[in-house]
Amino acid sequence: MQIDAAGPYDTGQIKKLLVLQAIFAILAIAMSIPFGTAAVVSAGLGAIICVVANWLFAFWVFQRYRADQPERLLSQMYAGEMVKLVVILGAFVAAYVFLPGLNIIGLIGAFFVVQVVPPVFATRPAPRASNGLGAGNKSEN
Repeated sequence: MQIDAAGPYDTGQIKKLLVLQAIFAILAIAMSIPFGTAAVVSAGLGAIICVVANWLFAFWVFQRYRADQPERLLSQMYAGEMVKLVVILGAFVAAYVFLPGLNIIGLIGAFFVVQVVPPVFATRPAPRASNGLGAGNKSEN
């Protein structure tokens, strides 16, 4: 029996991460409201830069994914990461140059929150059904 290694891949975790990043982007923007308009605009830019760069990376890497070509996947990941870094740096520089009232802490803070926090939630395993033994207890026979 031959298994087609080039079949569809599981996009569930990728989609979950990208959706979580969008949710945390909204939360980061909402949390900046008490600090004024400049903070909201700066946090919004930081969050949007992060979300767009990560969506671009996911599209770049997984649009032509084939499990039977791991070396191709690796090169797509390296190229995608380089594109992502160029987009991020270019967007940060453009924001700094063209927005004189930019709040750097809001920009980088929102970017950091959207980039770092969602993967913690996206990689958590699904809760298991309870078998009545409790956490850490093993059945002794």
